[in-house]
Amino acid sequence: MDILDSLRQAPSAELYRLYLAIGQMLDDPRRILEVRQRLHLGMAVSYIGDNPLGPPSQGTVVELRHAQAIVQDSLSRRRWALPYAAIVPDGT
Repeated sequence: MDILDSLRQAPSAELYRLYLAIGQMLDDPRRILEVRQRLHLGMAVSYIGDNPLGPPSQGTVVELRHAQAIVQDSLSRRRWALPYAAIVPDGT
């Protein structure tokens, strides 16, 4: 059984507890800074988009904000405000 199967069988209250814990970890300023320091404008990145289980999308960093980066998708040219946790700098 993989982790997704285990999560599907978990009680809703336990999933919510996990959701809150993960949210706090992702919002940790040190974690945000760790990713943000490795990014620069014009940098090519991969990012986790709408399908968390699908392959990462490709884009370019066009703006760096306090808790999000604006990334322009390479295929659609649409811009997305993404939390830093969703971004994977290429080459890492």
